[in-house]
Amino acid sequence: MYKLLLTATVLTAVALPGFSKTNSGFARESVFPSVSSSLVDDVTSTEATLAIPSLPEKAKWNSSDAIVRVEISVDDKGKVFSAKAVSGDLVLTKPSEDAAMESSFTPAEVEGEKLAMNGVLVYQFADRDKIEIGLESMNLVLTPTVKKALTKRYKLHFWIYELVERIEKQSDVAGEFESRFVSMGKADIKVIVSDDAKTPVAELTKAGLEIYKENGASYYGKIDPEKIIGLAELDFVLYVSP
Repeated sequence: MYKLLLTATVLTAVALPGFSKTNSGFARESVFPSVSSSLVDDVTSTEATLAIPSLPEKAKWNSSDAIVRVEISVDDKGKVFSAKAVSGDLVLTKPSEDAAMESSFTPAEVEGEKLAMNGVLVYQFADRDKIEIGLESMNLVLTPTVKKALTKRYKLHFWIYELVERIEKQSDVAGEFESRFVSMGKADIKVIVSDDAKTPVAELTKAGLEIYKENGASYYGKIDPEKIIGLAELDFVLYVSP
């Protein structure tokens, strides 16, 4: 799984909820969804510059509705191109959206590719001169190329990985261990799925797995080797081994 280390620069003296004070400024570590929840050994980072909402001089709002959540979309260059408030007093939503649009991020890079992101910024208005800003969530938008690379790295046993690599390179030379689990054009594999998988049998079958045994979150079956990578890319699939 990839983690994000976020360093935020905010144009205000007010501390950010959820951010801890460090020598380099305010920092918070957030876990990013990725193709695997079982392994964590890579870190990507982004640096955020967050603008402060500008309120009309006589603006008044309901104190019970003074927290504004803004859903943002960030392109692969770090520019916010969409900001939509999903909660908060109407007097505060437009200034919050405008501030979000003026904010920026350095691109997050995974597998050598800069990725888009989406998330939620939170603005809490105590009064005109005290506005707290926090990041509620942030997610990487994986491209097909990056998702496949992460899938192969984190979800495939190295025997399976070698098989998938051979197929992608269109090589006819079988790997050292291939004969131990591939026979008659089918790979005999074990698939481990997440506990919250709703219809694993139906989806694994649709992906090409001919299931012959189930044991808890593990499914055993035979599959056309060329379909393994597609099966592994299913979000609920955690690991594929011989």
